[in-house]
Amino acid sequence: MATRYEFRLAGVLRLRRAEYDQAAIALERSNALLRSLIAERDAATARCRALGSAPTGHTREDFLAGRQATEHAAAGQLAAAARVNVAAAEAALARITWAGAHRNVAALERLDERRREEWSLESARLERLELDELATVAFVREHAEGSVA
Repeated sequence: MATRYEFRLAGVLRLRRAEYDQAAIALERSNALLRSLIAERDAATARCRALGSAPTGHTREDFLAGRQATEHAAAGQLAAAARVNVAAAEAALARITWAGAHRNVAALERLDERRREEWSLESARLERLELDELATVAFVREHAEGSVA
């Protein structure tokens, strides 16, 4: 038996694995960005709380300056929260893409495994037939020589 197993969709499987690797990298990056933005949001929230609980000055100018700083911090916190929401949505999309790429690779790998097993069984069957044929030829030859003598 001289043939060797070859998966006909090997090129497609390589492409799907490359897509999976790219999706995994994109997912990793989006999750890292999300973690970073969450940390920024939490820091902005802490700053906002600290300014809100800080005593304001006794003059009108001190009060207005404190209020402006608090409003600025609150706006920063809201902007940070909005960035977290966008990053969370992008991370969710990246996860969906990664999961789809994973399913595609897994399906092709299962198909490859089934085809390899079928090939192995067929190869074993052909090998048995070949051995049976050789044994039959040897038996016939042995009996033919025995009847001539």
